[in-house]
Amino acid sequence: MNKIKKMWYLLASNPTLFLKYIAIKTTRVFLPLPKSPSYKSINGVIFEFDFNYDPCMKQMYLGFYELFEMEILKKNLREGDTFIDVGANVGYVTAVAAGYVGKTGQVHSFVAIPE
Repeated sequence: MNKIKKMWYLLASNPTLFLKYIAIKTTRVFLPLPKSPSYKSINGVIFEFDFNYDPCMKQMYLGFYELFEMEILKKNLREGDTFIDVGANVGYVTAVAAGYVGKTGQVHSFVAIPE
């Protein structure tokens, strides 16, 4: 599906997410951030944001990172589920998933590169 079709689909199926996406594209550069490192709760999981580590940390902190993928997790993961995060890198998706599956669920994260 090309980007224009995705945008129309998103507008029709989830107008709130569509508006959030548009807001991200137009304002994310100007929003100030707290000092690094900073800690924030993501679905009940405390996550450390080091803005010097990865350029995507700002998007993660503001809740703008991979909107479509995060929406899929939100719609599909339930308390007690098992989630596998292959390519976990900084662990943001792992933290999001852990919040959704809760204490009775499991999240397994793998990173292929040791660094």
